[in-house]
Amino acid sequence: MSRPKPDLIITCIAGYQHWEQVRPFAISLVQSGFHGDKVVLAAACDPFVLECLENRGFTIVPFALPNPKGFEHYDFVVRNRFIPLLQFLAKHKNEYRHVLWVDAGDQIFQRNPSDWFDENVVPDTRFLVAARECWLIKDELQFNDPWVKETCPDDYNWLRNQEVCCAGTIAGDAQTMFEAMSKIYAMVYDKPKATDQAAWNYLVHKPFVFPVPTKIYIPTMVEGWTATCAPFKTDSFQSVMGRPDSDLLDKAPVFNEQIGLVMTPDNFEPMTLVHQYNRHGKWAQIIHDRYRWD
Repeated sequence: MSRPKPDLIITCIAGYQHWEQVRPFAISLVQSGFHGDKVVLAAACDPFVLECLENRGFTIVPFALPNPKGFEHYDFVVRNRFIPLLQFLAKHKNEYRHVLWVDAGDQIFQRNPSDWFDENVVPDTRFLVAARECWLIKDELQFNDPWVKETCPDDYNWLRNQEVCCAGTIAGDAQTMFEAMSKIYAMVYDKPKATDQAAWNYLVHKPFVFPVPTKIYIPTMVEGWTATCAPFKTDSFQSVMGRPDSDLLDKAPVFNEQIGLVMTPDNFEPMTLVHQYNRHGKWAQIIHDRYRWD
C-alpha cells in the first residue's frame, strides 16, 4: 500500500549511559519492518549509545536539559520531555501521516505499527490511539488515582471511574498528535504534582476536547495494539502490582516463554507493542536475550 507521507516513531531519552538500556527498543523496531522515520530526542547520553542508534537508522535530535545539574528523571518524564517533542512536531508535523510517541526504556515492537494503522484506522481521518491498562483509575490507588486527583481536581470524581490509558504509548494523525501533546504539556508544566498520564486520561475520556470528528481508539487486547504489562498477573507473567484476569476489564495477553512473544488472547497473534515488560524479571531477560543481536 502506498503511503504519501511516512509515519513517525519518536521517543525522548535523557541520561542513558549504556546501549543495553535502549537496545531492545531499537533492534525490535528495526526488525519489525517499519519504514518510516525513527527519531530519538536525546540529552546527556553516552556518545556510544547515540552512535549505535544512528548506525541502525535512527535520527538523533539533541536537546539541552533545563537544569542538567539538578536533573530529576520523574520530572523529566512527566513534564520536561514534552518541550523538545513539541519543538520537533511544530517544525515537522506536516511531513508525516501518523505519529507514535513511545517510551524507549521498557518497550519493544513485535509487529510493524504502520500495518496496524492500515488495518484498523480509517484513512485520512483525525484520530488518537490509546493503550489500555485494563483497570479503572479508582482501582489503581498507588499511582493513577492520586495522579488524577492532583492533575484534574475539578474532574476527579468522574474521571476516576474511567479506564487507565498509558501515556507511554500514544498514537494518532500528525496534527491531532501535536494538539494532544500540546494539551498535555499545558496541563502539567506549572503543576509540580501533575503527571502526563493523568492529563492524557482526561483528554481521552473528556467529550469534545478535540474537533469533531476525531476518533478515539482504545483497542482491546484481541485487537493487538499494546500490551501494557504492569496490570497482569498470569501463569507466565507476574507483575508485582498485577491482578488476575477476573479483576481486569479485559483478558490478559498470552506470554509465550517458548517463543519469546506476547500474544493476543483468543487468536494468539503477536501484540504490536509490548510495554513495561520489565515488571517481571524473567520477561526482562527473555526480551533482552531476544533482541541481543540485529
